Amino acid sequence: MKAANKQFMDFTHVPLHVSRLTVYAHKDRAFPFARMDDLHGKRLGMIRDFKTVEALDQQLLKGDFAELVYGNNFEQLFEMLAQKRIDAVIVNDKVAELILGKRTDKAIVALPHALSSNAAFLTFTRQRDFRNLIARIDYALFEIVADGTYATLFKQQ
Repeated sequence: MKAANKQFMDFTHVPLHVSRLTVYAHKDRAFPFARMDDLHGKRLGMIRDFKTVEALDQQLLKGDFAELVYGNNFEQLFEMLAQKRIDAVIVNDKVAELILGKRTDKAIVALPHALSSNAAFLTFTRQRDFRNLIARIDYALFEIVADGTYATLFKQQ
């Protein structure tokens, strides 16, 4: 979390969830992916103005790192990937799970390494003292994560 945010807000210590920016490929054309350079020369399906990670966004702006193919939404990009018209789609893993769960072809796979991971925390203004409440929420979150309740509830969404 950014230092500027800590100046105005307090946060839970236990994240509400962790989202992963993941690279997806066609199962017949999956490629080794461990670092950003592994995307060099690929045809990447993107939504215009969609941000990935700063280093990749800067490489993509140069225009010679990878070929960008734009789609209107991630459903369209995954269809292009299923038809092998592009090499990869980069998207939040939770978004992809929802979209791919509706597909029947199972042609698309997540590559094993995430491009990035970001934790999301519950925030509280510092205009009031919420530290006692934050400690209680942290304890409750920890308990439901540890006993599997959180995973069960998250899958229902």
